[in-house]
Amino acid sequence: MKYQFSSQTTVNKLPSINIPQPDIRVYALSHWRALLVSLRRLIHMPLESLTILAVIGIALALPSGLFVLLQNIQKLSLAWDQQTKISLFLKSTVDDAAAMQLVNRLNLENSLAQVNYVSPQQGLDRLSKQVGFTQALGQFNDNPLPGLIEVVPSKAMQLPEALGGLVEQLQKLPEVDVAQLDMAWVKRLHSLLKLSKKGAYALAIFFASAVFLIIGNTIHLAIQNQRREIEVIKLVGGTYAFIRRPFLYRGMLYGFFGAIFAALFITLGLLWLSDTVVELAVEYNSAYTLAGLGWSGLGLLLLSGAVLGVAGAWLAVNHYLRLAD
Repeated sequence: MKYQFSSQTTVNKLPSINIPQPDIRVYALSHWRALLVSLRRLIHMPLESLTILAVIGIALALPSGLFVLLQNIQKLSLAWDQQTKISLFLKSTVDDAAAMQLVNRLNLENSLAQVNYVSPQQGLDRLSKQVGFTQALGQFNDNPLPGLIEVVPSKAMQLPEALGGLVEQLQKLPEVDVAQLDMAWVKRLHSLLKLSKKGAYALAIFFASAVFLIIGNTIHLAIQNQRREIEVIKLVGGTYAFIRRPFLYRGMLYGFFGAIFAALFITLGLLWLSDTVVELAVEYNSAYTLAGLGWSGLGLLLLSGAVLGVAGAWLAVNHYLRLAD
């Protein structure tokens, strides 16, 4: 028996199955509802919420305020560094012409920002204007003051190590008798700034941990209060993500609004100190004013608070869900 196969075979096609794709709008709507539910719960408990936010704000304000103060001190120290001068007392044999030649050579150095020459007569005029020196200078027949070159180092040479090397280099000039710079206060200032920065980082870690634990404990208490509601959601098929979502948003809101409280505390503290700082700056003929957080600092503070809130809530919810299994 011969079998004949047609060149065209019929293939039965399987019926196509339409797999529903997740709708991004439904997903975004669920998150929006979770956010609104979390915000509504905070509003319905105003006294408890304000207490928690105030505690979080204080915990965030302490290290953040210290960082702001350190930035102001560092800004002020830069202004002082720009006024740091190395005094080069010239030898008695160096006249004005030789001193000006030395000034021209020093102006070519990249490590020096400014070079000024004070002649012996100019130095005498300066000293005579100060109270108590007029009678003392009258006892000298000749001008006892040497020529003086005041040198302002560049910004790259403001570190104590660089300043020390620069003073030694200038001391070796043949026209210079004594190169003088008070290094003690410069070293103390930079050492205090380094120590304060390390202390600020330590405080930031400590209080960030405190905020993390505060929010985690608050969310844990909220979970205990809503335990029956969570059980009902699990019975009707609610997923862990659905259960976790409102608590994560609540923790984020705690951290975010707590950071706003912290920014408010820091601003009030700076306003309280600003009048005293302005009065002190006027005494030193300066227009220095305190700088606040700024937009970048405020954004970093808000982001840090929100992240700490989400992390603390995540830990509390996951701990409950593991025990509930």
